[in-house]
Amino acid sequence: MLQFTPILLKDATRLYKYYKHCTYHLCEYSAGVKLMWRHLYHYEYAEACGCLVVCHQEKDGSYVFEVPVPLPKVGDVDAALDQIDEWCIAKGVMPVFFPVPVSERERLMSRYPYVNVENVRLWQDYLYHAEDLSTFAGRRYSGQRNHINKFRKLYGDGSRFVPLSAEDKPRVEEFWEEYHVHFNKDTILAKKEVCYARRLTRQIGKRWVKAGAIELDGKGIAIAIPLSSIASRKVYDRLLTTIHEEDLTDTSKYDNERKQDMELIVAIYAKGNTDEIMKLAREAGATGGTIVKAKGTARAGTDKFFGMSISDEKEILYIVAKAEDKSNIMKAIAGYAYAEGAHPVAFSLPITESAGFRLMD
Repeated sequence: MLQFTPILLKDATRLYKYYKHCTYHLCEYSAGVKLMWRHLYHYEYAEACGCLVVCHQEKDGSYVFEVPVPLPKVGDVDAALDQIDEWCIAKGVMPVFFPVPVSERERLMSRYPYVNVENVRLWQDYLYHAEDLSTFAGRRYSGQRNHINKFRKLYGDGSRFVPLSAEDKPRVEEFWEEYHVHFNKDTILAKKEVCYARRLTRQIGKRWVKAGAIELDGKGIAIAIPLSSIASRKVYDRLLTTIHEEDLTDTSKYDNERKQDMELIVAIYAKGNTDEIMKLAREAGATGGTIVKAKGTARAGTDKFFGMSISDEKEILYIVAKAEDKSNIMKAIAGYAYAEGAHPVAFSLPITESAGFRLMD
């Protein structure tokens, strides 16, 4: 049976043996993330069937596994999953997988077919297309684009990007000392994140860490350590398994038990944004919508609801759409609304019965 060992700094080389060949394209599948966050998540690992198996225990007692990472030619992911199942049965716990790369989704769905799909909104803020981050095109990235243009205008001629090596460690420490002077964090979580980041930069020069910095007139002003893409998450929760994955593009073929032909999309946002939001929704597949003027109410002293000021006038947009178009429509609405400061709250409801919707023919 699997024998798990806590991940320590000395295990970096052993982890890198697996991760350097990993094709999952998620930042969680990297030695850097494991070492940076090991004090928070208390990661443990085991080796089985030519694969690396990593897990940690949540506060509710559940065990969260990552998809086994195989060595080229010798790793057997299915056999490693069998080992995970055996370990969970012996412990009397449900296996939880997070995050699941797109390439391994079909494998897990065939093993654990009876699942429902739940979309965890919190993780969506961390899902980006690499192409978008390289150009910052569109309204959603207008803020980032403005910052970059301002930096180029002020410092473009004197700045450059340089790789970092072990010889640069003293300069990196000087960077952190000055960072703390100018950007003093005032919350415990923010201080922990800075602490973890600083610890990770102390590993610069080792094979499993690649880093670079932006220099301005010979002085470092920013450090980057590429880990991989950032994942978003869905939760598949049914019977003996919960599966998490980062792909938000297609859930209809897995949500067979609750699949409906139509969905009601409800979007609440600041007044005055309906025309543009409805235009984007139509481009994403919506055929129309109903707008309702609204104003929030609450007990005295409560002026926030999901980040929105409830005293401001709102508009509520109801859209009945095909289930297959729901995801694209909601992304279009949220993308515009966040970029323009419309403070949206959006959700969808399944429609079990309807009459008179010729658009669904």
